[in-house]
Amino acid sequence: MRQILLFLGLLGLSAWTYALTGPIEPSVGRWGKQRHLRGIYTRTQIKKAYTSDLRVIGELSNLCTGTLIGPRHVLTAAHCVFNQQLKLWQNNLDFIPGKVDSTQVPFGRYEWKAAYAPLAFLNGNFDPAYDYAVVELEEAIGDEIGWAGVRALEVKEDIKSIRMTGYPGDKPAGSMWSVTCPGEVQENKVIYLCDTFAGMSGSGLFAFDEETSEVSHIIGVHSYGGIDSNGGVSINEERLNIIKGWLKGIVPEGTIKHENQEIYSYYKLFALNNCTETIDSYFSFFDYISGFWKNDKEISLLPGLRTLIGRTPNTFYYLWGESYQKIWSGESLILYNFRRIPMIESRVMLPTWGSWTHQLDCQ
Repeated sequence: MRQILLFLGLLGLSAWTYALTGPIEPSVGRWGKQRHLRGIYTRTQIKKAYTSDLRVIGELSNLCTGTLIGPRHVLTAAHCVFNQQLKLWQNNLDFIPGKVDSTQVPFGRYEWKAAYAPLAFLNGNFDPAYDYAVVELEEAIGDEIGWAGVRALEVKEDIKSIRMTGYPGDKPAGSMWSVTCPGEVQENKVIYLCDTFAGMSGSGLFAFDEETSEVSHIIGVHSYGGIDSNGGVSINEERLNIIKGWLKGIVPEGTIKHENQEIYSYYKLFALNNCTETIDSYFSFFDYISGFWKNDKEISLLPGLRTLIGRTPNTFYYLWGESYQKIWSGESLILYNFRRIPMIESRVMLPTWGSWTHQLDCQ
């Protein structure tokens, strides 16, 4: 192996470039198979996102859109992870896949671990060619729900139609919307007349087959709205290899990795489903970030899955849950979405700030 790497070095090739050939193929997981409205190609609301092509799309906690492209990696726009004007990294990049409204978190919430982006974007280059990034998560949710594929566009490829799905800010908070329209490849970008709005930044641009009404691979990332058209960066062979490097934890030349440097001054509350079936649950806790009690999200916990519930400075919290086999309920009546739910009072048993996982068992 050492001789092969030496030979590659003599050829002027890096080992990761040589190894990373071909597209990123999609996976269906264990579940199986800015303000620029033009009024020509309008958006349709998605009420349920349980199909393999929709549940991999989600909202970042800073209200951008992202798409799972691996077990724990989310493709988005660079301006969603780094603010060029303030020259600061974003620190709220948790990912909620399959979210369709503000009251349900169907597959949980996943904490971010690191972000990758091109250095040119951080240095102030506004060219859309650099407006793409990847967010790495702590948990491998993609092993459960799958991920989208990514492929490189051929030079002057005729892509006919694209589909993009995201969370536009002119629609109800947390709602998912999708739009399909013709697309055109121009140098380093894909342009289109799809209706877009702030919040859809980072949406994957999927190649769309009009005959089968199905999407295939991501071929670009939505990043901007223009005077004549909207657009985003196209995925060419170079960018695909960079993205594939990021998925392997490699930082290719001309890119940078930013670690989540969050300093604990609270408890991180997780829930783990130890059952063999899905648990529909509610958690009520004092939220560290907003300063208010959080009791407005229904969370579906998949079997064997651990999900981030939230961050709290309090040692106590409340929960209610239901599966086919069991109901978790208690004597604490908590007002939850205008109805009172009998919840169990629980406590964090840690000597100092850190991560606490609530175990849900069906035994």
